[in-house]
Amino acid sequence: MELSLSTYVLDGHTVVQVGGEIDVYTAPKLRERIAKLIDGGATRLIVDLDHVGFFDSTGCGVVVGAHRRARARGGSCSFVIKKESLLKIFRITGLDRVLDIYRTLPDALAGARDKPPPGKQSTTPTDRPTAPVDPPARRGRSWAKHDNRTAKALDHGSNLTEAQKNDLIEIYISGQGIYDLAEMFSVSDITVWKLLREQGLGPAQWP
Repeated sequence: MELSLSTYVLDGHTVVQVGGEIDVYTAPKLRERIAKLIDGGATRLIVDLDHVGFFDSTGCGVVVGAHRRARARGGSCSFVIKKESLLKIFRITGLDRVLDIYRTLPDALAGARDKPPPGKQSTTPTDRPTAPVDPPARRGRSWAKHDNRTAKALDHGSNLTEAQKNDLIEIYISGQGIYDLAEMFSVSDITVWKLLREQGLGPAQWP
């Protein structure tokens, strides 16, 4: 199933209705549409994901990027998510604590009206917040266990596309931990750490 996008203006808000599947192949199309709208002056954006049937880690990067891009330009970006299966992904990744998520479009419209747009924020690398890092034994998982996986997939990160790497970094900045990112993107912990260090993020050393 391909991605379908439609855009319309409702009650002073720009609504992007998304349908189909959001994965590594279709996510760039959604990212480009949202970026074009925000750069074109859409200050109050609502992304309706109610008709999305599949959503992977690439989609997480797109929504976080949209949120940050809107805020950087003094605007806002809200999301409509009604399906419990999709909401579960946002809860597991912790994005429900970062993004403005509503169950229905009317709720999103009301919430956006009541919430003034945030001030413009810098997105330069030096201004990036450093997200908390998981301790090696988080949730009872030992470093030895992850080290075994690392031995098998030390260079697996080379299979990530540039878009996926950018998505990983965006999700990390939003507050996600290294171990969870490794599971989301099916790479080793040390691969995630190396990618973060290339951007000046993450701990200076890894066990």
